[in-house]
Amino acid sequence: MSGQQDRMVIVQKIEELIAEKLFHPWWSLKEVEEKAATLRDYARDFQDAPDEQFERRVNSWLSEFGLSHMAFFHASGRQLPAQLSIGAQLRAFPNGNGYGWYVQHLMQGGVAEQSGIRLGDAVLSVDGRRLSPPEEPKFQLGRTHQIVLQSNGDASCKAVKLALPSSTEKDRPPMSMPKPISDEVLPGNIGLVRVATFPGAVGFDFARSFDQTVAKLKAAGCNRLIVDLRGNPGGGLGSLRVMSYLVPDRRPTGYSLTRKGRASGRSMNTVTPISRIPGQKLGLWMMALRFGLLHRDRSLGLWTESFGIQPFHGKTVLLVDEFTRSAAEMIAAFASKSKVATLVGSQTPGQVLGAANFKLPGDYRLRIPLTAWYMWDDKMIEGKGVMPDVLVKPTLETLRNGIDEQMERALETARTL
Repeated sequence: MSGQQDRMVIVQKIEELIAEKLFHPWWSLKEVEEKAATLRDYARDFQDAPDEQFERRVNSWLSEFGLSHMAFFHASGRQLPAQLSIGAQLRAFPNGNGYGWYVQHLMQGGVAEQSGIRLGDAVLSVDGRRLSPPEEPKFQLGRTHQIVLQSNGDASCKAVKLALPSSTEKDRPPMSMPKPISDEVLPGNIGLVRVATFPGAVGFDFARSFDQTVAKLKAAGCNRLIVDLRGNPGGGLGSLRVMSYLVPDRRPTGYSLTRKGRASGRSMNTVTPISRIPGQKLGLWMMALRFGLLHRDRSLGLWTESFGIQPFHGKTVLLVDEFTRSAAEMIAAFASKSKVATLVGSQTPGQVLGAANFKLPGDYRLRIPLTAWYMWDDKMIEGKGVMPDVLVKPTLETLRNGIDEQMERALETARTL
């Protein structure tokens, strides 16, 4: 087939998948189908465009649905933002030359942190190309990039090589996986847990690691807790383990609905409940059997696991920002609505739909939401986000001086609880 024919086959498959599978919490099925049918005419104008432009234009059309977790991308992960590729969150700030990109946050164990990039560094160029907002630096998995930075007070620039891994976790968008959990004991009996992501669909390994982290901090005498969820893009069921440690008892956190679930009028009390992450391999097999054969609909309710009273209950701080998404944002919403932790940072983006990747011709992928997430009272945070109790927006001055203002405020807050 010619290039034009290849592109139109991809476009047709996107139309079919959206019309047949996409869950839109505010649109009817007819509205979804009608919108899907507009892609073919829209795509004729750029069917001969270069690959990057083709991806960009399809994603522009997908954005018209007004939903998170919708993306069209190549399986190679050749156009990834800094958050998903090098483990750094970049923020645009005005400077003497207009606007520039600055490192706002670094993920523990991420490529950027391991390469010596520091908080507040100014990003001048990537692979010899100067970039300024709104054009965002992009990176590719399996490739080594050279990034030129300038630290505050340094007259000279520094070039840093970033070697990105080529693999990514199955069924997730292409991304470089940082260390999921890291911890630290801070003065004042404060335990700090950084949670960068929730690997694994069920979260079996994550849950065990989180248990071990909590046990270690309690053994060290920590009676206050800071959980840093900044930059966490979400993931699997491991988020339930974090929510479970915030409360002593079994209580509802929220539920997901599919097309089928919505059509049948299901709610928190009628969807299939999940109230425990398996602790052993046998439990994993039983869960796979349960949801692979008996409950194949992804309309599910999550209930906390009832771990009893913890020394840090009532003295917990959650750090969140505009990069806290999906499963991590579900934790923020649960904590905020339940009043079981104090939220510090900036408002989350409201991106909590449940999505899946579908293979397309040409090694492309389409990611679309199949479920919507509701709080136990039937409210949604999709498109709204969660507002922290203590709003802290980093300034360029503090970042350039290497000061994590949000963390400083979280520590101040924890000491007063």
